[in-house]
Order: sequence, then C-alpha cells, then structure tokens
Amino acid sequence: MLGQTLQHLGVLKPSKEKLAGSTALGTKAATAEGDEDDEEVIIPLSGEAARRRLRHVLQLAVRGLPAAAELSEGYVLQVASPGGDVLEQSHELRTQNPTWSPSCGICHGRHLSHFDLRAMACGSGKLLWREAVCLQDLELLCEDLESLPAGRSMPLATPLIQLGRQWFAARPCDGRPDDRSPNGAAAAAAAAVAMRRRPAASVKQVHTTELCRTGEKVSALCERLHHLRTHSVALREAMELPSAQDFQELRHRRELHSRCERRLCHLRDELCERRKGLLLIRGRLDGNLGSDDIDSDSSGQRSRAESFEQEGGASSSRPPRGSRQANMAYSWWHQRFCPTSAGDEAGPFLAILGSCGSAELVERSERLKLVQSHLKDAKTRQQQEDRPADAAAAESLQRLWQQLRCRQVRMLHEIRQVYPIEDCGRYWTIRGFCVAGIDNLKRQ
Repeated sequence: MLGQTLQHLGVLKPSKEKLAGSTALGTKAATAEGDEDDEEVIIPLSGEAARRRLRHVLQLAVRGLPAAAELSEGYVLQVASPGGDVLEQSHELRTQNPTWSPSCGICHGRHLSHFDLRAMACGSGKLLWREAVCLQDLELLCEDLESLPAGRSMPLATPLIQLGRQWFAARPCDGRPDDRSPNGAAAAAAAAVAMRRRPAASVKQVHTTELCRTGEKVSALCERLHHLRTHSVALREAMELPSAQDFQELRHRRELHSRCERRLCHLRDELCERRKGLLLIRGRLDGNLGSDDIDSDSSGQRSRAESFEQEGGASSSRPPRGSRQANMAYSWWHQRFCPTSAGDEAGPFLAILGSCGSAELVERSERLKLVQSHLKDAKTRQQQEDRPADAAAAESLQRLWQQLRCRQVRMLHEIRQVYPIEDCGRYWTIRGFCVAGIDNLKRQ
C-alpha cells in the first residue's frame, strides 16, 4: 500500500510489469498504447508541487558551468526575482561545479515559486551564466548529490535544488528533451496529449478499506504499547514496594535498638541509685543500734566512775595496792591516766568492766547478744524486702542483655554475609575497620 501511495504521489515510478497488468485490465485502446504509457513520466499530484516556495530551498548547486576566464578570477551566485532584483548572493566562488548553502536560508522573496539563478563576475560584474528556475516543474534526482547513480545523467549547467532531504533538477534527466527548446516543446505537447488520453484504469487507486485496516493495526499496536507501559509501571511499583518495606522494617529495628539501649542505661543508673540507698539505710541502721547500746553502756560506766571518784579514788596520785578495793582503784587509775596502745578511749571502759561484778557482766553480755540478734533479724528482713525488687531487676537486666547480645551477633552474621570479613585472630576487620570477634563479644 505504501508503494502504491508513493507511486501515486510521483515519488516512485511503476515497473513495466505493473503497467502491463494494469493496462490489461483496461480497455483495448489502453492495451495498444501500453508501450507509450511505459515511457511516460508519472507526474506528481499538483498539491505537493504547487506548495513549493523559495523558503523551502536549502541548497543550490550547478554542475558544469561554461569555462571562462572570469571563473578563475572569482564569481558569485545570485538568486534574483523574475523582475531582476537580487534576493540573495553567495560568497566568492572559483569552480565550475559550485554548491551554495545559504547560511540563514532564503530571507528575501520567500513566497516566490519562480526565480533566476545567475553567475556574476566579482570584478567587472559581467553576467557569466543565467538560468530561470520554476519550483513547480522540478524533477526528482536523488537524495545524496555526491553518490549520484551512474544511470542518472543531466545536461551541463543544470541548476540543482535541495528541498528537504532530496535533490531536484530544473531540467529533465536521462537525456529527456528540454521543454524550452522547440523540439522539447513539441515533445512536451505530445506527452501532455498522451497523458490526457491515458485511461482511468492506469491510475492507481488507494482503497479506503486498506487505510482502515492499517489504522486498525496501528490502533492495536498503540493499545498494546499502552498495556505494556502500564504493566511495566506496575512491575516497577511492585519491585520498589518490598525495598521500601525492608527499609521501614530496618528503621523500626534501629529505633527499637536505640530505645533498648537508652532503657538499659536508665535501668543501670536506677540500680546504682538503689544500691547506694540500700547501703545508706544499712549504715544508718547499724549506727543507730550501736549508738544506743554504747550510750547505755557508757552512761552506766560514767555513773559508776563518778561514784568511785566521790569515794576518793579520783586523785592523780598512784593509789595503793593490796586490797580488792585498792586493786580496782589502781586499775581504774592505770586505765585512765596510763592509756594502753589500743587507744585513750578504751581504757575507762575496760576499767569499768573490770570493776563490775559477774552478775552484771552476765546481764550485759545477754543484753549484747539480744541486741545482736535483733540487728541480725533487722538485716534479714531488709534483705528479704529488697530481694524481690533486686531479683526482678537483675532478671530483667539479664534478659535484656541476652537479647542485645543475640541481636549483635545476628547483625554481625548478616554483615558477614554481605561484606568480606577478615579474621585477624583476636579481632576481625571489615574493609579495614576493626570489629571484635564473636568469641570476644561473648565474653563482654
């Protein structure tokens, strides 16, 4: 279908077999004139050629300018209107096969479809060559001027114009007669008559059904393209969703780990405070019980010492020895005024204890044992009261420590699955960074 459309527009020429087949379907007169139709040129539709303007021209070229002395001295190509006004002018040229590409395109006379292409000498301004060009009468030549097919030939000094990607010639190619010569005019008139006499069957028709079928195929392809794009977007979203979920889960784990670390530090501080408070309570309890016992004993001893001093044994001179009362006075004097190495404060208490009787000593010892038993019971009750809280705190701390250790070991194992870990004995390295080994981590 594309080939038929191009042939109908004049871009391609029909082959002899196709022309013969098309004329066979026509009338007998068309069959008789089949040979003449094979030699005719398919004229393109008037719509495309009629829209050609000077603004569509990209390049101008001439092949085989007539040799002259002014060519070697320098000349310029000029695009002039049919009235003679110069529209565009090229730079200085010195070749018989010039090719000129306007730098900014054709700026003046852009609406013209007829123009004159001429060569003017630079020094004298002499007209060296001139040719009238009609853009509607151009004939397709090739796409690349440098690689012109061998079978395509043209007369010398033929203007060549590039429109879009294709080159067109202002004169007929392949040895066809020129319309501007008398013989060429006659041949053109004969060709026009033959063109009018051509049967309608030789014209290629474009069927609407074929266009509709092609449109349906294009619509199906567009729908498939949209479906594939939608499918690709869905796949991309499905691929990005797990990664986002993994990132959120990892972030949640990191937040949980940081909260556990902060809680562990808080529990450790709280445990230290509780231990300090417990030690302070125990010290206060021990100090109160000891001070009460010592105060009672010291008050009794002080009263006995005062009574003894009132009896006359408080002189600074050394008392006589011999009797029991004299021995007690001597011991009291020795302990008070001659302190032992144990301390100055222990002497009076030892002297008073020595001066006491056996019954009073037994009573005091029993009282001391009773106070010691009460102190032991108080300590036991305090320990029993503090034991549940301490045991629960210690158990929770131990459980939390185990969880953190397990998580640390698991994270280290996961890192080892991704990054290369080098064992250096007591420590490991991950890309040069030192990491403690699992054995050492277990002992922390």
